[in-house]
Amino acid sequence: MFKAIYLYLVLLLFTSLPLAKASNDELNEDEKINQVLNRLTYGPKPGDFEYIKKIGLAKFIDQQLNPESYNMPDYLLASLKDNEAIMLSPGQIDDQYGRKAIKDQNPDITDKAELNKMLAKNFRKFYLLSAKARFERAMSSPRQLQEVMTDFWFNHFNVSHDKGLVHFWVGNYEERAIRANALGNFRDLLGATANHAAMLFYLDNFLNSYAKPNGKTNQKQKLGINENYAREIMELHTLGVKGGYHQDDVISLAHILTGLSILRPKIPANAIPNQALGSCFYPNRHDFSEQTVIGQKISSGGLDQINQALDLLANAPATAHHISYEIAQYFLCDDPPESLVNSLAQTFTETHGNIKEVMKSLINSKEFFDPKYYRVKYKSPYRYVVSVLRLSDLKYADLKNPYGLIGILNQMGEPLYSCLTPDGYKCTKEAWLSPQSLLQRISFATACGSGKFLTGNSDAINYDRIYPLFKDILSKNTNDTIQNAPKQLQTALLLGSPEIMYY
Repeated sequence: MFKAIYLYLVLLLFTSLPLAKASNDELNEDEKINQVLNRLTYGPKPGDFEYIKKIGLAKFIDQQLNPESYNMPDYLLASLKDNEAIMLSPGQIDDQYGRKAIKDQNPDITDKAELNKMLAKNFRKFYLLSAKARFERAMSSPRQLQEVMTDFWFNHFNVSHDKGLVHFWVGNYEERAIRANALGNFRDLLGATANHAAMLFYLDNFLNSYAKPNGKTNQKQKLGINENYAREIMELHTLGVKGGYHQDDVISLAHILTGLSILRPKIPANAIPNQALGSCFYPNRHDFSEQTVIGQKISSGGLDQINQALDLLANAPATAHHISYEIAQYFLCDDPPESLVNSLAQTFTETHGNIKEVMKSLINSKEFFDPKYYRVKYKSPYRYVVSVLRLSDLKYADLKNPYGLIGILNQMGEPLYSCLTPDGYKCTKEAWLSPQSLLQRISFATACGSGKFLTGNSDAINYDRIYPLFKDILSKNTNDTIQNAPKQLQTALLLGSPEIMYY
């Protein structure tokens, strides 16, 4: 049976293209609902289409823009409440599971390799817990736009769990810095990421220390000015690569960011800790001198000097344009029209970085429901996997092998929390469309269609229930192939069809 599915799907993938609407058409009401479900959520769950029909598209959009309007399912709240990766602070995680904690709990351990093995086991535990929280919400949370925005912002402010202590902190970083601010204010989001231990460790600002006139620092490590984080704040997080900054600006910002580091067990009396985010400002490592960044004087000071610099960068016109372009690319098309980007940038500027208002401008734009942008985005591996799983009524805990999702994404080339470069995973077709990735998607579609990946129940994704959601977008070739195939193959063929790869 598997061989038959593979042959059918390979034929489909190379002979079918998504149905494009004629340029003079307008989206009908059902298509507008599909556009919203595909762009503002990870795709429809059974009943979503009927729910929007009942309450109206405008109300659904408003609910998604205001996630607090939804009550989270009790089972999801209970699961998240017990998840240490998101509930414990970075300091608490390190205190209970870090190297020193392992030594204290196992005083007889003298072998360094054995200690590292136990630490790696704890790292793995927290990675799995972080992934669990992400998948649970993506599959089951009614606050779908918040989850989609969390994915967007995580890639914008990327950290990789593969770097040291970020293994422990990635779940908390996503929960406290990203998700909590995903539909809030950009300046708050920038500040939360800047003050989180995961970011400070990932981009080396924990090593960024101002050397005193005698050449000494107060740390055992060989420290000095480290420009890594300062450069990425400008190039990726705010102004953009064409944002008008220069190397002198990077150096100045690096000096401003001295003293901002991870929270250590012994806190000096004059330090300013941020327990929730696992960071601390250490005055004895900070350069208090006046600096100039993108032509603006940043007066001498301590933590307030850092906040001045973040205020400046968050409100710069180049930042408004850079963020607006990325939002338009993520939610509309790979090459968004400049007129739309400029319109979003104007909203960003006028509202001082209110993310919700920028999203409203996008959704209310003429481009959002323009037929030329209907189902033109190619799903990333993560989005494809989640969109397939949402077609069932299953919860994360119902999956036959829930942690197998991590392996699936590894095979498809988008391992969760593992983008090594600070620019995060891309959201374009060019980044993800390849023969190898398509074959992995076929394998996943086959497993889900036969129930091998779900609960052993081959009807977990009910073909008769999901086919109406997609029948209008299937090409004649795809539809004929599915309809003429044996009944037991139809679900897998639908899930692996070219049209399902787009949204």
